[in-house]
Amino acid sequence: MAAAFAVLSAPLGAGAENMLSRESVEPLSIAVCGEEAGLISRLAGNMADISEYCSFIEMDETEALEALGSGEVTAVLLLPDDFIGSILSGANEPALLYTDPDEPVEGMLVLYAGRSAADMLSAAQGGIYAVLDELSRQGIERPDAVMEINLEYIKFTLSRSDMYRSETVSAAGTMPVDEHYALSLMCWLMLMAAVIYHPVMRSGQGAWRSRLRSAGCSGAVWAVGAAAPVLLCSLVLTAAVCAFFGSVTAGGIVSCAVFTAGFSALLCALCPEEGTASAVIFAASCALTFLAGGIIPPALMPEELAWLVDSSPVGAMRLAITGEGSWLLAALGAVMLAAAGALCAGSYAREAER
Repeated sequence: MAAAFAVLSAPLGAGAENMLSRESVEPLSIAVCGEEAGLISRLAGNMADISEYCSFIEMDETEALEALGSGEVTAVLLLPDDFIGSILSGANEPALLYTDPDEPVEGMLVLYAGRSAADMLSAAQGGIYAVLDELSRQGIERPDAVMEINLEYIKFTLSRSDMYRSETVSAAGTMPVDEHYALSLMCWLMLMAAVIYHPVMRSGQGAWRSRLRSAGCSGAVWAVGAAAPVLLCSLVLTAAVCAFFGSVTAGGIVSCAVFTAGFSALLCALCPEEGTASAVIFAASCALTFLAGGIIPPALMPEELAWLVDSSPVGAMRLAITGEGSWLLAALGAVMLAAAGALCAGSYAREAER
């Protein structure tokens, strides 16, 4: 199992790095439709910090939607009539943005860029209208000032790149992209392997339990006997994974192994059927991997979830494998292991009484 995990994780981590590295990502092509599509495309193309990652193409709406369906463009921006005029007047007629559901990462990038542009425009408009209100109190008519103020804002926007400094941000945060995804896959597979412990935690051999009961074996002893191989296998597996990544530390191995054992034992003890256990373990491991940024690049995760990238269980496992053991992770695993033992002891007592 450890060898299989190692073989899978390294090439897939390298593939994620190639996909998410700046050098290998083509600019997002956005088709712009509407009466003012040409003007908007030229304005956006003049902004160096936008044109570096996005290219804007003026297209007819029907042609643009067909190009989106065939994969020729990443997204379609459909502008309403008098779009610029609605911005200047404050009416703010909404534009429609279409993305390809078969390319979720590219679609999220476009949506993120659109949200950033909308936030910047809203902040600028708030300042503009605050100035207009102040001018109106001084007797200056609003129509006389609105055009000049908006034109000054457009000039500022076009030259705003002079106010910023460039900074390269990794899609995986502080960890290299290939290592981040290789470790995430490794942790996911370790959690997915929990279903192999189901026969140990939920043995249906009632006759064996009765014989153990008649021999004086208590529920607590049975629970320890069931949980011990789970913990032992987790320790061996985690040690193999850590050795593969060249970071063998006692704290990292113990914390990661105890959590993996607790996760496996608890879910297997809770699910009476192996099929149910498989489904629950798959859902739980995918959810924990998602929260740790193992599916969506951490740089694209919502701000509300960004703190979970390293502090969630899979994030802590990822750090533990690299040598940064977390005793909180080990404590959580120990609690789950104790809960699994209690469930196993109760099941043993009920089975032996039959």
